[in-house]
Amino acid sequence: MLFGKIPFVQGKPNSLCLPIILEQLQLWTSSGIDMPNEKPESLELTNKELQSQDIELVWNRLSGGSEVKLAATWDNKEKTLGEMWESFRQGIDNYIEKFDVPADLEPNETVGKFAVRVLEKMREINKGKGELRSWAENPTVSMEMADGAFNCIFGGQIVARAMERAGFEAFMGLPARHGGTVIKASEDDYWFLDVSNTEILKLEPVEDSSLFPGIHMGHVAEILYGRSRTSYEYIPIVAVEQSTAATINNFGSLRDIASKKEAFARQVADFLKLSEDAPYNSAKAFFIPGMQELRHNPLWIEETKKVREKQEEIRTTYLEGVDKITLENRFENDTCEILREIEQNGAYLFHGSRERIDVLEPRQAKDNSNSAFKNSLGVFANTSALRAIASAIMPNRTKLTKGDYWGTIEDNQGNVTVKCSNSVREKIGDGFVHVLGNKNQALQEPITGSTQYRYDTQQESKLVVPVTVKDFEKKGGRFEITA
Repeated sequence: MLFGKIPFVQGKPNSLCLPIILEQLQLWTSSGIDMPNEKPESLELTNKELQSQDIELVWNRLSGGSEVKLAATWDNKEKTLGEMWESFRQGIDNYIEKFDVPADLEPNETVGKFAVRVLEKMREINKGKGELRSWAENPTVSMEMADGAFNCIFGGQIVARAMERAGFEAFMGLPARHGGTVIKASEDDYWFLDVSNTEILKLEPVEDSSLFPGIHMGHVAEILYGRSRTSYEYIPIVAVEQSTAATINNFGSLRDIASKKEAFARQVADFLKLSEDAPYNSAKAFFIPGMQELRHNPLWIEETKKVREKQEEIRTTYLEGVDKITLENRFENDTCEILREIEQNGAYLFHGSRERIDVLEPRQAKDNSNSAFKNSLGVFANTSALRAIASAIMPNRTKLTKGDYWGTIEDNQGNVTVKCSNSVREKIGDGFVHVLGNKNQALQEPITGSTQYRYDTQQESKLVVPVTVKDFEKKGGRFEITA
């Protein structure tokens, strides 16, 4: 029994298992959580809403072509989730083989060392993948689509399967706004493996079951491995197959993102053929008993509020008090990784320059493009670290000679191409990316999809990162040279 309290059937939680607590925003998003004031009168769904035929179509494409036939009336939801997981697991096994995720213990390897090896491999796989996408765009194991990128639920499912194959009991842990894997490390020792943050947390049982009636919770007791980004206290635990309900739930977010004309999101949504009518966001409440009850539990509402506040604090103070020497040592090993982390954080902007500048003063824009900021005065910065790297390594436009030119083009997926004359190519050199705070004080360029911002006052660099042409290319940048 898990923590001596939670009953199991064939090594998995029973039908009264915990609801999945995965809100529809990524870890660093600060938007609020929808907490309805009243319980819905019924969770019965109409023929315009969630239908087994629609989910069947989507799921078969998601899992790489497996033929899953679901009960048309959803008579046995637990069985339905089990069938879906069986097909999904095949795709995850393909993922594990394709990306060489550890799934076997080495001789004399401890569970701790194995878990770290799995998480670090997942971190390596995801590095540089999908960093300009929204998290919901990475839910697929289909070999037709997969490039290795994952969100917290998909990553947690992969880790759970790897741990299962290595002989461990694995479950899904789903704290507020997040997801990951729970494993039974020993008889009375349970760990939460946070694949998004590469952390391992030791869990203890919540002794007072009256705190969350009908809900079994683990309590975060200790950080065993990682960088202490944890912002939650309680970890609900569910059977791995029940996490498929959270995957369905994510389809709603993916469809919403696609409707905003984000290119990769549209590509994935079209590939999955997501219905415009199906309320995918209701999947957790529909499939998992007790979901609505937990969402209305005052203690859980308070927990999600604290999580939101803590994550916002982490977001906006990420670089405060950081040991810059330590970070600069990391730059020597992986400049792109630290920029990726800061970029993913979402609270900072980037300014590229050939010179190191501690305090940036407002200046006259010299860009000859059709920018709305053309000829305006300010400190200009970008949400895209890749655009900033391009500006850092390219020569100052005021120093170009006759016939020299260069410019950048960014597509809807965040890919950046520098177009330049051959004479300018020879003048490309090392530069610096300046990380700026106070994003809320900057004005965003009033053009749909623009990543450009302008400060009207001087800005102090929170961090200065040296960059090279290799960093630009490693982060996916391209050059197009003309005569």
